[in-house]
Amino acid sequence: MKMIEIKDNVIAINTKGTSLIFEIKDFHYAGDDPKNKRKIALQNYFGKRMGNKTNETPLVINDFGSNLDYVLGDTISSTFGWNNTEPSLLLFNGDGTYVNRFFFVDAVVRKGPKEMEGPHARDVAETLEIIEKDDVLDLELHHYYSVFEDSDVIVVKKELVNKGKKPCSIRKIASLETHLPTNEVTIYTYDGSWLYERFRHENKLKDGTFSTGSIVGSSSHKHNPYIEVVDDKNGTIYGFNLIYSGNHKETVIANQQFDTTVMVGINDFAFDWLLEPGASFITPEAIMLVKDNQNELTKEMHNFASNHVIRAEFRNKERPIIYNSWEGLMMTINEENLLHSAELSKQIGVELFVMDDGWFKNRSTDTTSLGDWFVDENKFPNGLSSLSKKIKSLGLQFGIWVEPEMISFDSDLFRNHPEYAQIVPNRNPTLRRTQLMLDMANPDVVDYLYSVLSSMIEDAKPDYIKWDYNRYLIDPYSSTGIRCGEYMHRFIMGTYELIDRLVSKYPDILFESCSSGGGRYDLGMCYYMPQVWGSDNTNSYTRVFINRGTLTAYPQSTFGAHVSTDGGSDQRRTSFDDRFNINCIGAFGYELDVRKLNEEDLKLFKKQTDYYKKHRSLIQFGQYYVIDDCFDDDRYYSFALIGKEKEEALLVAIEMRKDVPSKKWKLVGLDEKATYEIEVREQKNAKSKQFAPLSGKYLMENGLDLGQLSDTNDKEEYPRGISSRMVYLKKIN
Repeated sequence: MKMIEIKDNVIAINTKGTSLIFEIKDFHYAGDDPKNKRKIALQNYFGKRMGNKTNETPLVINDFGSNLDYVLGDTISSTFGWNNTEPSLLLFNGDGTYVNRFFFVDAVVRKGPKEMEGPHARDVAETLEIIEKDDVLDLELHHYYSVFEDSDVIVVKKELVNKGKKPCSIRKIASLETHLPTNEVTIYTYDGSWLYERFRHENKLKDGTFSTGSIVGSSSHKHNPYIEVVDDKNGTIYGFNLIYSGNHKETVIANQQFDTTVMVGINDFAFDWLLEPGASFITPEAIMLVKDNQNELTKEMHNFASNHVIRAEFRNKERPIIYNSWEGLMMTINEENLLHSAELSKQIGVELFVMDDGWFKNRSTDTTSLGDWFVDENKFPNGLSSLSKKIKSLGLQFGIWVEPEMISFDSDLFRNHPEYAQIVPNRNPTLRRTQLMLDMANPDVVDYLYSVLSSMIEDAKPDYIKWDYNRYLIDPYSSTGIRCGEYMHRFIMGTYELIDRLVSKYPDILFESCSSGGGRYDLGMCYYMPQVWGSDNTNSYTRVFINRGTLTAYPQSTFGAHVSTDGGSDQRRTSFDDRFNINCIGAFGYELDVRKLNEEDLKLFKKQTDYYKKHRSLIQFGQYYVIDDCFDDDRYYSFALIGKEKEEALLVAIEMRKDVPSKKWKLVGLDEKATYEIEVREQKNAKSKQFAPLSGKYLMENGLDLGQLSDTNDKEEYPRGISSRMVYLKKIN
C-alpha cells in the first residue's frame, strides 16, 4: 500500500485506518500583482481513513479578510500575522517584527525518517516533507510527517532553517498543529502530583482555549504529555503524545463556528532560541492518532510504543522479577544485609536483586555525596565487583541505583567543580531534597558522568541500572554562558546524550527510568529505558488509578510496579494476594524488608512468582483492554490481557471498596467461536471457585460470576482494603 501520494494540488497520507489530507491552494491578496503567484498549504482533513478529499476552489483573500480566520486557521503552521488565533510558531525576526508569512514551496516523499538527534520514532516507512518559505526573511519551515507499515500513528516534527543574513529568535515552535472537524470536544488529561501520578481529568470545551503542560524541566508528575480529545458530536477519539522528556505544552482551541485546533510541542514558557544564519532547529517528534473508542486508541498507542519507540534489544524481551532494597533497608545497606536479603529473595523466586541508594562514598543520608559515584569502602570493603559476583553466584542478576543528574554540596565533585552545579550568580541556590542539579548542558559534565558511570559499570557489571531523578529544575543556569532561553532544552538534550552513549556501549543492560516515582514517564525516556518506575505510591487503592491512567498510553512492559508495604508502613490495608493482583501488571517485583517476612509469607510470595513466570509473556505483552473503568465508576476496575492469537487471556477484577454489589465480569477481545478453559488464581484470602469451559461469546456477552470478592475474612482482617481476583483463560478448541 502506498501511504503517501502527491497528485496535483492534493497530498494524501493514508494508513490502514487514518487519513491526513492537505491541499495546496493558490493565494493572493485582492489588488495584488497577478505575477506574484503564491501557494499556501492547508490541512483539509484528519480523521478515520476516507481516501482523497479535495476542494478545487482557489483561495482569494480580500482586503477585509472576511473568511481569513476560518480558512487560514487550517494552515499547517499558524504564525503571527496570518490571523488572530494563537500561533504554533512565533519568531522575533531580524527585522524587529513578529510577523512571518510562510508560503508553500514544495512537497517530497522520502523513504525512512528525517534524521535527528535525541529520541525519535524507529523503523519509519515513509516521510512526507512539506517545505514553506518566508521570502522576505529567507526562512524555511520544513514539516515532516512520518508513517509506518504496521501502525495508524502519524509522527510529526518541524525544522526551521535560517537562510537569511540576520539571526532570529524562536519564541515558540510546536511540533504538531492539526485541525479536527468539530467545535465541541472533551479533553482528557492525565495529571497529578508525586504519589498521585496520571489520574484522568475531564475538560469540556466548546469555545475557547485549553492548555496544559510542564515548566519544571521534565515531563513531570503534574501533567503527562499524553492527552486525548474526543469529538462530542460523533464520539471519535484523538490521541496525542510527545517523544520528549522536557518541558512540554498541549493546547486545544475550539472555534465556536468551525473547528478545533490541537498543538503539541516544547513549552514556550521561558523558551527563546537564537537561530543564527545558516543554523536550523528541529523540534521533538509528536504523535497523532484517531480511533473509534478508548480501547482501540490504547491498543494502537501500546503497539506503537512497543514497536517504534522501545529499543529493539528489549522490544519483546521478558522483564525479570525484581527485588529492590530501598523500602526494606534504605541507606543502611552493607554487604552483609544485602546478601542476606538476596538469599531470601532467591528463595521467593526473585530473578534480579537491586541495590538502591546508599552504596556510594559517604552516602548515609540524602544530604551528601551525589556526584561521587565511587563505592563506599566502609560498607563494601571488598568493593562492588565482589558484591556483584556474590549476588550472581546465588543465581540472581545484579542491579544498582544511580541519580546522575544531581549533585550534593557535600561532595568531592562539588568541592572540585562547583561550576558543574546549576547556581545562579549572586543568588542562594534552591535546594530540593538537599541537593542541586548538575549542568547537563555542559559537555564537560556529560563527559565526567560518562567516565565515572562507565567505570562503575565495568567494575560492578550490573544487569540493570535504576536511573533516578528526584527533583525539578528551578535554577536554569550554565556557567558556560548558554542563553537562559535555550537552557531547558539543552539540559534534556545533554541528558539524552549521556544516556545514549551509555546504552550504546552497554546495550544489554536493562535501564529503568525513575523520577521520585513516575515524574518522568514519557516516550522520550522509553526510547532509551524500556522500563519506568510507575510511582512511589504502592498503596493498593491509589495504585489502581495510577495503573489505569498510565496504561492508557504506555504498554505494561514499560510499567514498573512492586508489592510493598502498601503505603510506606504495613498497615494491612490490602492482603498480599490483592497487592499481587494489582501490582503484577507489567514489570513486577517486591520492595519491602524480606528479612521480616514469616515462613507463610515467603511461601505465598513463591507461589506468586511461580504464577507470574508461568504467565509472564501474556502479562507483559498481552493486549490490554479496560472493561470496568475506575475513572467512570470508582467502585470497580477490571481489565483483560489478550494473547496475540486470542489463544489465552487474563482477567483482573477489582472491587474498590467493601460491600459493593457483586457483578458479572464480562470479557472483551476473545474469539467468540472458541471455547475457553477457566482457572481462577488460587488466593489465600479467597474461596476457590470452579467453572466449566465457556465460549468466548458467552464470556463477552454474559461474563463470569465470581461472587463477592471479599468472601472470607477480608472485612475483618483488611477493613480498609480492596478485593480482587485474577482469572486465566485458555482456548481449548
